[in-house]
Amino acid sequence: MSFSKSLNMMSIQTKLMEFRMELISRSNFKMLEVPITRLFFILSLLMHTASVSAKTDNLRDMESLSMSDGWAIDKDESNAVKKAADMLETATPNHAYSIKNPKFLVAYFTQEFSGEKLASAIEKRYPGVPVFGFSVLKAVFTTDGMHMGEEGVEGALALMGFDSAGLKVGVAIQDVKTGLKDTTEDNLTKDKLMSELINKAMANAPVEAKIKKHPSLILMATEYSTVQTLLNKLRDTFPIETPLSGGTPIDSKFGYGFVIGNGRSIKPAGALALLYTTKKIGTSFHGGYVGKKKSGKITRVKEGKRGVDLATIDNRPAMEVYNEWSDGYYSDVIQKIKETGKPQDVMKSTIKPMAKLLKSAEGDRYITIHPHRFHPDGSLTLALTVYEGDDIFYVEGSKEVLVKRAGSVVTQSMVNGKIKKSHIAGGLHLFCGGAGLGMGLSDNGPRMVAELQQTMPQNSPFIGGFTGGEQGNLPGLGFFEGNLMSTMVVFEK
Repeated sequence: MSFSKSLNMMSIQTKLMEFRMELISRSNFKMLEVPITRLFFILSLLMHTASVSAKTDNLRDMESLSMSDGWAIDKDESNAVKKAADMLETATPNHAYSIKNPKFLVAYFTQEFSGEKLASAIEKRYPGVPVFGFSVLKAVFTTDGMHMGEEGVEGALALMGFDSAGLKVGVAIQDVKTGLKDTTEDNLTKDKLMSELINKAMANAPVEAKIKKHPSLILMATEYSTVQTLLNKLRDTFPIETPLSGGTPIDSKFGYGFVIGNGRSIKPAGALALLYTTKKIGTSFHGGYVGKKKSGKITRVKEGKRGVDLATIDNRPAMEVYNEWSDGYYSDVIQKIKETGKPQDVMKSTIKPMAKLLKSAEGDRYITIHPHRFHPDGSLTLALTVYEGDDIFYVEGSKEVLVKRAGSVVTQSMVNGKIKKSHIAGGLHLFCGGAGLGMGLSDNGPRMVAELQQTMPQNSPFIGGFTGGEQGNLPGLGFFEGNLMSTMVVFEK
């Protein structure tokens, strides 16, 4: 709707007011003064809403948003940044977009790169530009496909640049202690650290104070023990309908990964970016697994090396119950534990994991949980915190489901953001590292990226990486953490 139309609406509102006064002034209409006044108040309010909408549409048109991606595989951080930035800034027949002076950057990179050296190289190339980034598992992907260097030798980097006169961003990173557990003392420490992270990101956002608590998008990346704490703090600070996308930074062994923020990089740590724009943003948070109507109640948990281990379900060893639910899918793992007496890391559980069930007006939603380590005492190490008294469910998927869901989250993001496909500027995609390994990165990773390529509009750039945990927003429910999931963000032009 144009600005001229909003002026016409103002003229109509004036005429409505004059007509109301004329009616009331006539003697036959004196007794109807109150209902007439109410009627014309409603009409005026509707016209005012349309006028505001017209002005907003006009502002959004003036503040168009563009995006451009770049990537590199190299042994050296400075060389990698140069290659990726040159690509980001240059339009070619196969790369039909470019940004010379980005207002904001997102970076995903593999563990072969030093976070500190990479952050320094990006700051040198783009001084003063807000940067949000973190390390991912083994590979990155962009509009050109999946990019994986020689492990331990070459790193892979993906950069996304944003340009818009109306885009404002606040980025912050926060050092986190190692070994924080689910104790009263440690939880107070985590609360303090994550509150500081949020406050610093809001302080760094160049917007009015009254707007700071109403971002258009939240991007988060924090190490394992502080994910839930940060989500809780975000719920306390921002409206739960705020679009959110996040991933847990990791290295190639699912250990702590680097975060990058504004020329600095640390680990273990948390990073937060708050984006403010008049453009529409759509997100999706999806697992794709199907519930099999097998469930039980968690009756005992115990402290593990990384959070909480699931000990018993319905007062029986969790591993035994889980194997029954899967019709003996894990019998070989259990036999190996009996023979060796040692815990076993289990990757095939990415196909038949567990889940929490969330009920909403839009239907049942499963938040997937990855049981990735089986123990001789019958307990399971999960990549998500659970509590005694929780119900836990058995779900199933397949490699093909994991490949195909990449396209599904793009489509759902467009729906959630109410953005037409032709109006998409670009996107960010995070895919669970465990699910990536489970489906086979080398064989099926390129197929997964092809789903993104086919579903995203032509000439709309995207970047992504494989994470140690995923965070997203479920419509009507708020911010949640999950495993083996995908999270997608799409941006309006």
